[in-house]
Amino acid sequence: MFTVAMSCVVIALEAHCVVEKEQKEEEENYHKCFEKVKNLTVWDKELIQVALNLEYLEAEFFLWSSVGKGLDKFAPYLAKGGPHPIGVQKANLPPLLADVFFQFGLQEVGHLRAIHKGLKEYAFPRPLLDVSTKTWAKLFDKAIGKELKPPFDPYCNGLNYVISAYTIPYVGLTGYVGANPLLLSKEAKKLVAGLLGVESGQDAVIRTFLYQKRHEEVKPYGITVAEFTDKISSLRNELSHAFLDEGLVVPRPLGPEGLTKGNILSADKDSLAYGRTPEQVFATVYGTGAASKPGGFYPKGGHGKIAQAYLHGCKESTKEYEKKHHYKKEHKEHEKEEYEKEQKEHEKKSEKEHHFKEEHKEHEEEYENEHHYKKEHKEHVREYKQYEKKDGNGEEEKEESDKKKNEGKGESEMKIDDRKEEHKKEGKEYAKKKIEKNSVGKEEKEKAKEYKKVDEKKEYGENESEKKN
Repeated sequence: MFTVAMSCVVIALEAHCVVEKEQKEEEENYHKCFEKVKNLTVWDKELIQVALNLEYLEAEFFLWSSVGKGLDKFAPYLAKGGPHPIGVQKANLPPLLADVFFQFGLQEVGHLRAIHKGLKEYAFPRPLLDVSTKTWAKLFDKAIGKELKPPFDPYCNGLNYVISAYTIPYVGLTGYVGANPLLLSKEAKKLVAGLLGVESGQDAVIRTFLYQKRHEEVKPYGITVAEFTDKISSLRNELSHAFLDEGLVVPRPLGPEGLTKGNILSADKDSLAYGRTPEQVFATVYGTGAASKPGGFYPKGGHGKIAQAYLHGCKESTKEYEKKHHYKKEHKEHEKEEYEKEQKEHEKKSEKEHHFKEEHKEHEEEYENEHHYKKEHKEHVREYKQYEKKDGNGEEEKEESDKKKNEGKGESEMKIDDRKEEHKKEGKEYAKKKIEKNSVGKEEKEKAKEYKKVDEKKEYGENESEKKN
């Protein structure tokens, strides 16, 4: 028994060491990724800080509800030592919903990591979050317009939990839509677009599940699922001070193209997503209707420059805030940086084109030289063939005439003639070798011409001497 117990302890220690090693490796990779991410503008980082608050809330709520563990277990380096969430607990979920929301929670871990990479030193630790049953009960009492008995508990069953989940991702979705046109850099827009795509998918899954049960009553309140979603959406509109939200069933004029009451996705008359400003996002998740009054899921308010500005008495709208503090200056600097980048790229392209043109000219010159050489070579070959034809036709006649000439000449003249013949043969062999090697130049041409002229003069002299004799 003792050995079995010891072996179990050893296995447990080994497993713990493996987990710690994996977490360290993941944390090291996380820090290394900072070097690969391009810098965002300060204004971009401050806008994305708004989203970071919501991503912390979603990650903790989904992970704890599905598996009973949160960021401190799965990614402690992202929590950065922030306070432990209030009221987190494992929900009583069926296997399918537990699996779906565990996946959602892990997706939020990825979102947090991506945002930390982009924000770098602007990424803050996990803020204080409150997802206790008491907070949820207050929220639903306010939405329904009366105190629910018993208090609404999102953790007691699957349907209650999905209704509570209906309240969170959609706020983040509309926050991303509202932030996108305010962002300056391409990198920030790319990051927000990626986050928006997954948040939209999560909201669609939640709404689809609830739409299937829209006529079902939520026990013991005698209120249907569709009525719950309508009440929650109306409350969010009230807190945001704008019409940005719709339930699962709406009046026909508000449905898609005004042809149906079904509203599986919330969108405007052109089926485009609504957008919230940072001020509206905080006013909604605080549950107070004001970005300057913390509460709800954020007892001490959100973190980041914009959240803190509202909490410390900044009553300006988002547009006024961005005009006074960041937008113009950042936009000009960003435009300047983009212009300098474009100029550098243009210079590089022009250098490449210039280099290409020079290489092209060199290739053309080489081609012309080769073409000229081939042309000269053809002319040499043609001249040589003509020379061979003439030489072949007149050889027999020359031999006969030479015999006759040699009969009347003395020994001294015979020697001179022999030397001439040797000289001619040497010249012909020399010309043949040069043509075969394709290296006959101008000098060889001139020499060949001189040899011809010398031979012609000598033959002419011999003929004259013969005539005189």
